[in-house]
Amino acid sequence: MSLISSELATDGTEDSASDSSVRNVRSIEVIDPDNLESASFRWSWRAQFARESRQSPGRPKEQRTDEEKCGNDQKSSSAIRIFEAGIAHEREGRMQQAIRCYKQAIKIYPDVEKMVFLNSSVTTGLSLKAIEESGLATSCRRSPDETGCTSKGEVIKNLEERLSREPKSLQCEPNEPQERTHISALPNEVILQIFRWVISSDLDVQQLEQLSLVCSRFYKLARHPQLWQSICERVWGQQLGPLAPFSSWRDMFINRCRPCFNGLYVAKITYPRMGESNCSSALYRPWHRVVYYRCLRFFPDGTATMITTADPPQAIVQHLKSKKPKCPTAKVGRYTMEKAEVVQVTFNRSLIKDDVYRQTVGSNNFVRNRQFFLVLQVKSTDRLRDNTLVLTNYEAIDHYVCGKTGPSKFRVDERNFPPFHFCPVRSYTALSEAAL
Repeated sequence: MSLISSELATDGTEDSASDSSVRNVRSIEVIDPDNLESASFRWSWRAQFARESRQSPGRPKEQRTDEEKCGNDQKSSSAIRIFEAGIAHEREGRMQQAIRCYKQAIKIYPDVEKMVFLNSSVTTGLSLKAIEESGLATSCRRSPDETGCTSKGEVIKNLEERLSREPKSLQCEPNEPQERTHISALPNEVILQIFRWVISSDLDVQQLEQLSLVCSRFYKLARHPQLWQSICERVWGQQLGPLAPFSSWRDMFINRCRPCFNGLYVAKITYPRMGESNCSSALYRPWHRVVYYRCLRFFPDGTATMITTADPPQAIVQHLKSKKPKCPTAKVGRYTMEKAEVVQVTFNRSLIKDDVYRQTVGSNNFVRNRQFFLVLQVKSTDRLRDNTLVLTNYEAIDHYVCGKTGPSKFRVDERNFPPFHFCPVRSYTALSEAAL
């Protein structure tokens, strides 16, 4: 036992700063005299392990410090180069591109501005040509509308030029493995057929413009000449004419006068009507303010529907949703485009049925049907194009049973026949019944 205590004392003098947990284990451990050598080995091993555990954290810390310093140097140098690219873009007048580079450089290294302006030896003064050759200009670029263009036409022109120069930008690369086929893997012919269903037989061109905002490939396919030529042929038919003086079929559809198809043209008519005098007050003469509406809708296939009613337009929307309205007062006819800004509409209305006609065969004073002829002029306002129809001529021809006709021409003025104003209706183009 004296040997054990002396070894303990020696071990304590050699390493007085041993770990407290090791000393606690030694103090409570029961020592067997037969295993004296193994016990002393365990004590020395524990002391050495405690010393190494205290010294080992210092080395990785130094290594981590060196690695962090190296990483910071790489980040700062990359941020400086991008910041200098922004300076070069700012000198050339490309403010949007310069702001993009500044933001990216500060995101990489927040103190990049101090390093560039306080330390003159860091600044290298790259020219814009050298920056574009090194690839830093493209690293900050997002879209053509951020390259300093001020007008919408310049943005579209730059985007079309970039798509023609870089066909690979139309390809979509997934960030993660895909089990299903992505829409970018479809050929252009299939996507164009999908676009024809989006446009549908109702010529919902607004949804096509929304599709063009998805990606650069959709933007290019949404302006395919075949799509817009089919749209123009559907609108003007035989009166389409040559493409000149328009630059494209899309330009013709936008700038040439035509009626709108995704809503109603509504005219509100108001007039006073005198009422009957009350017997209790002979001096009081009441009058009424009468309000009714004339609603007109055009379909791309040449069909037109019109209804005159006292109900508000919100209640008439559903009646004119189809080409064969269920409302008995609605009239169905055809329209044609005359000249540049003139729409001629013809409505036929039967006034007597076949059974009534058989009972009145001997009478020649019955009107069998009546035709209405409307000549409308398409006009635009400051807010929208082709959103107003002005009635210039209105005639009605009565066809009698005997075969005679009785034409009558209405006096067209702004009070009795105010202009039609277009009101878009979303439910008219909510579903696609057929492709373009």
